[in-house]
Amino acid sequence: MAPGTDYSDEDLHRIETCLTGSGVFTAARVSAEGKTLVVDVTEKPLRPGRVSFGIAYDSDDGIVGSVFFERYNLFPNTYGSIDMRLGAESQSLATTAYYSGDTPGRLDFGLDAGFLNTTYDDQSFDHRVARVEGYLAHVDPAFGRFEGGLGYRRDSLDNVDADASALIRAEEGSVVRPYTRFSYSVHSDQSVSTLTAPAYEIRFDQYFWNIGDEHALADSRVSMQSSFPLAADTLLMLSFQGGALTRQGSASTRIVDRYQLGGAMFRGFSPRGIGPKDGGDFLGGNYFSVSSIDVQRSVGEVFHTPTRIGAFASAGSVWGLNDTLGGAIDDGEKLRSAVGVSVTFDVHGAPLSLYLAKATEKEKGDDTQSFGLSFSARF
Repeated sequence: MAPGTDYSDEDLHRIETCLTGSGVFTAARVSAEGKTLVVDVTEKPLRPGRVSFGIAYDSDDGIVGSVFFERYNLFPNTYGSIDMRLGAESQSLATTAYYSGDTPGRLDFGLDAGFLNTTYDDQSFDHRVARVEGYLAHVDPAFGRFEGGLGYRRDSLDNVDADASALIRAEEGSVVRPYTRFSYSVHSDQSVSTLTAPAYEIRFDQYFWNIGDEHALADSRVSMQSSFPLAADTLLMLSFQGGALTRQGSASTRIVDRYQLGGAMFRGFSPRGIGPKDGGDFLGGNYFSVSSIDVQRSVGEVFHTPTRIGAFASAGSVWGLNDTLGGAIDDGEKLRSAVGVSVTFDVHGAPLSLYLAKATEKEKGDDTQSFGLSFSARF
């Protein structure tokens, strides 16, 4: 803009476009008042963020209250967050700082720290985990996101009941060792809520826990989800999750390392309610897999609330122990399956989901769960 210059309406529009394209302003209006050029702009908040309080309920953890804080540009080009959750049987704290520069092809840097304490009444022990991890990340628009991290973890299994499985009693104690992680994820850019073509998401994680210790192990996990529009307002969703633990040291895997199935992860069965069992203790397994097929359809509004109904079928298993107490524990791969129906209400942006499920294939001693409910809301 130069003094004494007459600007056309097209020139003024170009100036407005330039100002909004600078990344500094959310809106700009340039107008001429006589011989005066008036520039009216609205600046973008340079450190946007929020603090929210929430309440959630699910079949695994019951009622959980939460406090969440996040801020962009906490430091230059750095995102930070704190997420604290408090429930009767589960308490957790997670913090994140993530630096993302402006150079194309850059390596971003993140630092995560967290704490988890669980005292589930269906388990004969308490579990506490504290960890800190630094990692590098690279995002490729065509090939997905790559991460590599190095961390330190303290994993404690304590307060074991006197009548607990001999396997759990032998695993009591703490392991404090470094670990490393490698992850890859890729997904389509489409939102499921406005899906007009197939969408997908794939993630693979490889952990090496307890490096240099007798409890060293490799932990490989994969998850895949895909969604297909069948008709207007109707979606077909397919999902698969699986994992494998391989011990790298001389000691057997511990129950706090092994996989558990049930609850929201395997509808029709109680949380941690299937797999190898000794007495009243479900021991988890070194391997797991679970697959689901869901069909969901929007039915418009029910009681002025957007609503979706669906039907699903799931199948999976958790199996494998390094120590079966001389063959006293059956750790074989036994397939379970379930079918059910679901309904989800979008209550002012907070989903309220419930389902009815029936286990169609199960093993003696499994804990089944016919009804599940989950909701989450922030204020």
